[in-house]
Amino acid sequence: MKKIMLFAVFSALLCGCGGGDYISEADCQALCDKNLECDPDTNVTECVAECEEAKQLIRGAVFDAMTDCVLDLPCNSEQGEACLEAAMAKAPSGASDGLIRTMCQKQIDCAGGTGEMTVSACVAAAKEQAGEYLEYLNAFKATVLSCLSSCVSKLSCTDLESDDFMTPCMEQCGIPTDEDTNNPPP
Repeated sequence: MKKIMLFAVFSALLCGCGGGDYISEADCQALCDKNLECDPDTNVTECVAECEEAKQLIRGAVFDAMTDCVLDLPCNSEQGEACLEAAMAKAPSGASDGLIRTMCQKQIDCAGGTGEMTVSACVAAAKEQAGEYLEYLNAFKATVLSCLSSCVSKLSCTDLESDDFMTPCMEQCGIPTDEDTNNPPP
């Protein structure tokens, strides 16, 4: 259950959250009290702070759906994945298309604009490669996706070649990374 609680807070934050681009009214204290009930080692103060931070980044509809579902689960439940799937269904498909197009355009520009790869072919390939993780990316608010897109467009070609080229953009857009939180992904 702890893993599911943390995943509710960090799912969109660590990807590497229709519409619902509002700040969730979810009760972080209740969510963290539930986490404490299921895991006595929970630091409730940190949990609430992380939850409040996540509410600023994740679409309200996604966050609300995940929180409502998790709060209804018993501690030993194996239904956390079902909660996650139901919550991700609240994210608008295609919400991250602009970011993906920006990344593809940047890659093509860095390659000198030559070759047979078009932006639309690159977008299709990137979406296929992302698979279910695309839903997590779609869970971010439009403002977060716009920030990421803007940052990616300003990366140098050398930066873009790095395996972790998104880390500086995530940090710039307020998305905690493993380096920020010292928490491994759930």
